[in-house]
Amino acid sequence: MNTTIRPLINVLSKPAVSDFLRNSIEFHFLKQKEIIRAELFPLSPEDKVIDVGCGTGIFSHCFPSAQYVGVDIDEINVAYARARHQRIFVHADATQLPFSDASFSHGLIIGMLHHLSTPDASQALRELARVLAPNGHALIMEDTKSPRFFTRLLHTLGQGNFIRTVDEWHTLLSTHFHIEKYFTFYNGICYYTAFTAKKL
Repeated sequence: MNTTIRPLINVLSKPAVSDFLRNSIEFHFLKQKEIIRAELFPLSPEDKVIDVGCGTGIFSHCFPSAQYVGVDIDEINVAYARARHQRIFVHADATQLPFSDASFSHGLIIGMLHHLSTPDASQALRELARVLAPNGHALIMEDTKSPRFFTRLLHTLGQGNFIRTVDEWHTLLSTHFHIEKYFTFYNGICYYTAFTAKKL
């Protein structure tokens, strides 16, 4: 990596700075939160949600505290999320989730899989399917290749090396889930594909 860029990346990766910039670029994630409300609610009192790759816990307040568990591999993000949000956050690898089979009714992944190679992303999806109940419901929103210049520029500057096309995401997710529907959307200059799915 260019030595003049590395210090900038280090600053941008700090949780508070990252949150501020991502909220600014993506309009406080209003579109993602709207999709969460539409696709995962209403929740029953016994429902439990696992947010895999939760980062700093941006989406944790979409859910009642007793029904939410966030998981992230970055210890700094987990510590920041624990200090900032009154929720459960677990430091763990998405490819080796520390939960029993069928522990959750709903699974959420937003902007995590594009950081993983295809074998690792497939294993993370396999793990998500494992910890979901037989009728478990997953909502997955991932950065997707776009023809727009500024979106492509953002992808170049970002840390996700595995941004895929809509068809590539569909193929990857279909290995472990029955896809019920999917659609693309822009939020600011960020381009996503959203999938609602059930475990096979």
